[in-house]
Amino acid sequence: MLGSSTLVTVSYSYSKCLKLLCATISAFCPYHIGQWTINGLRMMEFAEASKFAGVFTTMVGYVVVAFGLVILHTLLYVVGLNK
Repeated sequence: MLGSSTLVTVSYSYSKCLKLLCATISAFCPYHIGQWTINGLRMMEFAEASKFAGVFTTMVGYVVVAFGLVILHTLLYVVGLNK
């Protein structure tokens, strides 16, 4: 039988896992999406010429993610699946 301390431990480890997942999605994924986009658009020299190549790459990733969410939102609105 599970005691209250076991439930607290499971809840705490779940919370840590969720925080790790959120940090990974919000920081790791946009950088790589930006990297793929910059490579795909053949803008690598432009990105490397700036002093902040990593920040530029991450911002490109966030912009691509934002455009993707806008497109998804628009498609769902057209189909009629809002709310």
